[in-house]
Amino acid sequence: MEAPPPPAERPPSHPVRQRGVVAVCALLTVSLVAADEVQTRLQVGASVVAQARLAASLPSRVLVTADDVGRGYVEVPGSSRLDIRTNARAFELEIAPLGAPFSAVAITGLEQRVEFGSDGGSIVRRVVDVSRPVTLALRYRLQLDARATPGAYAWPLHFGVRPLAPRGEFNRSRSP
Repeated sequence: MEAPPPPAERPPSHPVRQRGVVAVCALLTVSLVAADEVQTRLQVGASVVAQARLAASLPSRVLVTADDVGRGYVEVPGSSRLDIRTNARAFELEIAPLGAPFSAVAITGLEQRVEFGSDGGSIVRRVVDVSRPVTLALRYRLQLDARATPGAYAWPLHFGVRPLAPRGEFNRSRSP
């Protein structure tokens, strides 16, 4: 392996390359001095994705007695609790379809009593304060179908929630 030539024998740098480095340094200096005089406006926007979460405390089963079959419905004792957290100004509470032997449900504890057939349904509710959960204490009257027999049945209702209208959307006005 050959040793590099001593410093005195190294070829001189290329003069064009040296001038280019000096020119770039001069442009940077001018740019830095001129930067104090430049004004820039920058607009920044952000979107908040609407979210909703449901925590439910529901009975695990429904006990249907002979008296219930004779009446045609079951009053569920006590109540269930739904806690809904959302950053939206409204949400849709979905009630999944019912299975046999239940043909309909009447739910109280909402703003008004609601009734759904065996195909389920949904309600829409506005949210006043998005910093607090919406808590619903619900009671149920389950309508029995004609084939109902006394016994213990799995809890027939399932709930889902989805956010509606992001914050402020209800208050937006449109200009003509």
